[in-house]
Amino acid sequence: MIAPAHDMKMLIGRVLLALGAAGMLFVQPAHAVRKAFVVDHVGIKVVSPDGSPQPPAEIRSAIIAGADRHGWKVKQDTPEKIQLERAERNGAIWVTVEVSYRAGSFDIRYGDSAGLEYASDDQGRRVISRNYQKWVDNLVSTISKYALRISGQSFGELEKK
Repeated sequence: MIAPAHDMKMLIGRVLLALGAAGMLFVQPAHAVRKAFVVDHVGIKVVSPDGSPQPPAEIRSAIIAGADRHGWKVKQDTPEKIQLERAERNGAIWVTVEVSYRAGSFDIRYGDSAGLEYASDDQGRRVISRNYQKWVDNLVSTISKYALRISGQSFGELEKK
């Protein structure tokens, strides 16, 4: 027996409604944050043109200049450690990092944040908004470039080594 057209339309409507509702379970809201693992950058080498470790004072200058270039503010500046903060959306989103430095290298480690959905699981894996990692990667790159400029080494000279 063939079902009347009206009954088929009702059945199709119910199936589509059920599929639509099930699909809603898998749709992320527009404001969902894409996450990445927190990566601490440790032991980033910085050398002078003669191959010797770059002095801490030059590395410090590069850190401050690189931070300023990307909107990071110095919150605390002590010998061999600088705490930086970056704030977005009128302070609703912010993050701090600790930058330690010594002759020939520097480290950047996550400090604290708000609005970036930082989380840590029971195995110690840390995740945060991908924006954090982009900001820190840019900071690392710019500090390294500024350190080269301060030491008088050009990018062309670096490529020859």
